[in-house]
Parts: sequence; structure tokens; C-alpha cells
Amino acid sequence: MATDENALICDLAETYNILDYQKFPCSLIAILASGLKDDSRIKLKLQEQKVGIETLLLAGINDRLTLLMQGLSGNKRIRQPYITDELQNLGKRESARLFDTGEEFMTKRQTFLKKGVMKND
Repeated sequence: MATDENALICDLAETYNILDYQKFPCSLIAILASGLKDDSRIKLKLQEQKVGIETLLLAGINDRLTLLMQGLSGNKRIRQPYITDELQNLGKRESARLFDTGEEFMTKRQTFLKKGVMKND
């Protein structure tokens, strides 16, 4: 819980339909938390991973297949970024921007569409 209580709450709600974990004994919550899947939010957080191993493996397969097909076709285009590279850079990008009103969002959206780039103000 000390790592990320919100992630644990979401995982318990999604997996076990437990919306208020505090109504249950701590030992039961610990047992249920240990039974969460390896790609649950809290387990990824504890392992300091952004995505699960299955996602990384599938991205790697896709990257290698794309590279193989590009080589077999004789296409000499500039190499496109690998999905695995993008997955590794997930935490290095700007965080999501939150808006208090719909009008604020629409104003920022119009700015984004005009400039083509959204920057954090």
C-alpha cells in the first residue's frame, strides 16, 4: 500500500469487485493482492515496469517481423522507431494534462490543432 494505494485499490476493484478494501481484514487483502496477475497495476509499479512482459514480447515480435519484411522487400526507407523503444520511453514523456473545464480543453485543443504540437504551459 505504501508504494501506490490507488493502484492497489483499482486492481482490487477490477479483479475482485472490492470497492472498499478497508472493510476486510488486512491479511485477506494481502492474500488477494499477492494473487493479482503479473500485469496488474500494483505489481508493475513494484517491479518498476511500465508494461507487462507479454506486451514487451509482442512488441519485440512485431519489431523483428517489421524489420524482416522491410529487409526482404528491399525497401531502403529510413528505419521507423521500434515499438519496444517507444514502450521504454513511456515514463520519460510529459505527463498528461488535466483540465478543469470543457472550455479550457477546447481552447487548448484549438491551439494544438493550429500549432500541431501541445506543450505544457
